[in-house]
Amino acid sequence: MENNALIDDAVEVFKILGDKTRVKILLIIDKEETCVLDLVNALDISQPAISQHLRKMRRLGFVQESKSGKWSYYKTDKNNFMYFLLKDILSKISISE
Repeated sequence: MENNALIDDAVEVFKILGDKTRVKILLIIDKEETCVLDLVNALDISQPAISQHLRKMRRLGFVQESKSGKWSYYKTDKNNFMYFLLKDILSKISISE
């Protein structure tokens, strides 16, 4: 991978981690697979906003989606090359912050 591409990827990772709502979503879905409705209720924000955040995190490979009927469930992708960094960051914070 070209150096500029690595830099671009790093910038995108920091954008994801620089958003409080995304970090809260990651804290929740790292503990257990969760549907959008549960995230809406836990974070008190709209379904379209949650879906937008999840889409951005899926694009970087931080989040995996699975479907069961008409429901979509999300969890962190523990096989992502950046998961070790994500897990270290998440272990130092809690959802109440």
